[in-house]
Amino acid sequence: MGVHTFIVNIGDLLMRWTNDRWVSTPHRVAVPEAEARSRSRRLSIGYFTRPNYDAPIACIGTCVDAAHPPLYAPTTVRIYNDARFARGAGPRRAARETARMGGA
Repeated sequence: MGVHTFIVNIGDLLMRWTNDRWVSTPHRVAVPEAEARSRSRRLSIGYFTRPNYDAPIACIGTCVDAAHPPLYAPTTVRIYNDARFARGAGPRRAARETARMGGA
């Protein structure tokens, strides 16, 4: 990567909208030790946004064609978030939410 590199870490909803054309990655924050921080020139700024809960989440038309059918069933932000957060609440709740979301 070049010295003037700009990296954007997209979220899972944008991945669904683009039919996996743009892929999100698991990301975690790790705070380096104090000595390493003092030598680093890296600057990271987090900005998070989310659509309204009733917003539909479906593949964007320009990301679908005969060779690239939709990979995900349409859903809403609310249903997607409920299923996503339920995964952290245990397998039974996650299975129930995933089924409600249409298996996505």
